[in-house]
Amino acid sequence: MLDVAAAGAEGKLQIAVDPRLVPIFRRSFPAADVGPYHDGKLEAKTARVFQWAREGGEPDFYAPMGSALPFLRKTLGDFPRNAFLRADTEKRAMFRERLAQLGPGPYVGICWRSMVMGAKRGKYYSPLDSWKPILSLPGVTFVNLQYGDVAPELDAVREKLGITVHNFEDLNLKDDLDGAAALTDACDLVISAPTAAAAMAGALGRETWFLVASRVWPQLGTDYYPWYGSTRVFACEKFADWDALIPRVREALADFATDVTATRSAA
Repeated sequence: MLDVAAAGAEGKLQIAVDPRLVPIFRRSFPAADVGPYHDGKLEAKTARVFQWAREGGEPDFYAPMGSALPFLRKTLGDFPRNAFLRADTEKRAMFRERLAQLGPGPYVGICWRSMVMGAKRGKYYSPLDSWKPILSLPGVTFVNLQYGDVAPELDAVREKLGITVHNFEDLNLKDDLDGAAALTDACDLVISAPTAAAAMAGALGRETWFLVASRVWPQLGTDYYPWYGSTRVFACEKFADWDALIPRVREALADFATDVTATRSAA
């Protein structure tokens, strides 16, 4: 969208997004008109409606978000790998203070599954209790970024594994995406299944590690996600072989934590 916005200085870019994303997109794209879309009916067909975009006159062009991709991202070198979303700085500072009260860090946000689960989709996500080798790593403070009702899972991890994943219960990670973005940006690292939480972290420029059941097309043949600034993909060699993958992630996290600690000690 930054490319599109810069394409014509005399024009006006209008962006319609999920209502929860409006504050983030207005902050991130200040030169554009940003407003919500709503799911409704248009000529008896299901459609996303954004009447506000027509109040000053009918737009000259409509385009689904992402439709410019074949024209602007033809090679890996065309991906700038920059952060393109901005969190609220005051909210980020507030969450950073709250994280500091939990311990010295590093602070690692985690998300392990989609909200939409079933027999087929469930195979693509690792259960939280399989993360024990990661979550038991000393010197790391883990923070929940998983949206939805996760209290039973977090309770089970605490009771069965003796591990606490800190959860800010006053933050609705599903509906308050501006707050979720601020908490995500306050973390040092996000480790996640390929979910909206991981996409948010990547778009904010956070160091983001994707845990996937097998290699996925958004990698575009790489070991990262070219769409975002700083990512790494941990893919199972055999489909959904989490027992083999998780120790690799733990080892990488141990190195990451050592580097963060050393950097802060030298500061």
